[in-house]
Order: sequence, then C-alpha cells, then structure tokens
Amino acid sequence: MAASSRAQVISLYRTMLRESSKFSSYNYRTYAVRRVRDAFRANSNIEDPRTLERLMEEGRNTLAVIQRQVTHTHTHTHYLNFKFFLCASLCVCGGGGGQGGGMCAF
Repeated sequence: MAASSRAQVISLYRTMLRESSKFSSYNYRTYAVRRVRDAFRANSNIEDPRTLERLMEEGRNTLAVIQRQVTHTHTHTHYLNFKFFLCASLCVCGGGGGQGGGMCAF
C-alpha cells in the first residue's frame, strides 16, 4: 500500500472512531466503535488498489451515515426532553404535574 493510501486509510479510521464516539447512547457508541475497529482489522491486509478504493468509498459512505445518525439522535433526544418538559409542566394527562390518570398524547 502506498504511503498516501495508508495515510488516507488511517485518517478515515480515526474520523470514523471520533464520530462514533459522539453517540449519546452507550450501546450505540460502543457498537459503532466496535464495528469500525472490526471492519478495519478484518481488511488490514488488503493490497489490491481496486479493492482498497472500493472499501474506502464504502467507509466514506458509512462515515456519512454515522454523522447523520449522531446528529439525528442528538436532535431527537433534545426534542424528546423538551416534549417531556412541556408535558410535565403543562398537561393534565397524569404524565407530569397534572391531575389526570392517562398517558400523555402530547
């Protein structure tokens, strides 16, 4: 493997690990980090340039998925926390500070 290819692979690996560690959920975070490490370890002996380029493209696509999921999960978690706050302070459904006994349909 050429030095520039090696540097690109290492850069992608580090970026994927960094992005995977941004998941707020412990389970998602450890799963993503483990999958990245296992995938790179399994393909560490690839010498064919075409195969290497295909794997790099697959890695870049996976990185984009990880980045979208981290953003989505982070945004969705804040939305749910905000929704719960509204329910707890405003609803009369019993889910928060209200008097009712049902589930919140907020």
